[in-house]
Amino acid sequence: MQNLTNLILIPVVVIVIGLIIEYWVIQPIRKKSEVAIPSSPMISKGWATAIRRGIKQFKVQQTGYIWHWWSRNRNTITIEAWKIEKGCATLTLAVSGEYKTVETPVPGVIQFVTKQRVAGVYELIIDRTGDILRMDSLPFTSVQSSTSPNLSQEDLPETKLTIKNRKRPVVEKKNGEVKVIIEFDVENSGKVGKACPYVEFQVVTIGKDGKLAPQPFRSEPESYDIPALTIVPFRLKYSFHSPDWPLVGPSDKVRVELFPYPSTASRPA
Repeated sequence: MQNLTNLILIPVVVIVIGLIIEYWVIQPIRKKSEVAIPSSPMISKGWATAIRRGIKQFKVQQTGYIWHWWSRNRNTITIEAWKIEKGCATLTLAVSGEYKTVETPVPGVIQFVTKQRVAGVYELIIDRTGDILRMDSLPFTSVQSSTSPNLSQEDLPETKLTIKNRKRPVVEKKNGEVKVIIEFDVENSGKVGKACPYVEFQVVTIGKDGKLAPQPFRSEPESYDIPALTIVPFRLKYSFHSPDWPLVGPSDKVRVELFPYPSTASRPA
């Protein structure tokens, strides 16, 4: 009899505990990580569903952030601005996350603190179904100067540049001209600095023997100023003319790196 009671009670207890965890722990955390849809008569139930679907697609494409609802370091999204017209919705999304910085509460005292900071700003255009028609990364500057007015360049760590949110290359062909568009963001977690993006991929072109064969294309050095504690979007374009054809498809190797400028000693020959 005791064994029969245990066989009945144990599954019931497990189910009850599972329901408690689901409704009192998991769902509240999930809801906290959901994007708040603006309250407006112009945003119908259908448009609200489309916005949620568009943001879900945005998260899938932006793999440089942490979206897992269970992660303590997850990034969050805020709809900063929106506009609906002609069957399309234009959304301005701000992606925030935690970052470590230093503050000087009193002269001579430096403290390391963790704060929330905008890590990226994007403009998203979606249709009525939520499909993304266009997505652009918008430039912005950290508000470090306003949050820590006593913090000088000397107090910041050295310039540290990282490539983030790299997108797949886009190929545009028009009137015999082929353009390759390379998009990515550069994050600087230190002092003001300069960087030289380096891009390399193969291009099918006519060789010395008169036959078509792949040859390496290497971008020329160009200096860009990168402000302190900032994320800067890059959109680089390279043009080619027939019969040259760039190999930048999913199975092709496209190299994107950052070199100090003007030093390009580590650039491949």
